[in-house]
Amino acid sequence: FEREEFLIKSSGYKAFDEHKNDHKVLIRSLQRIQKKFKCSEYDNSLVVDEITKWLARHTAEFDHDFIQFWNSSSGSTE
Repeated sequence: FEREEFLIKSSGYKAFDEHKNDHKVLIRSLQRIQKKFKCSEYDNSLVVDEITKWLARHTAEFDHDFIQFWNSSSGSTE
């Protein structure tokens, strides 16, 4: 997340803190899964499911908004 956060912060995007906080949501969720299975067999499918769901939501909500900001501030129409 460091590169993306650097780019977003450098761009002057006003919703940077919310975007960064959503990255922390995923990290905390993965840490909960890790803690839950620390003393038992680890289930990779739970991690994959969590990342897949988070990534779909994050890109639709947060990354999409940043891309629109980036395009409008750089003059691009894509």
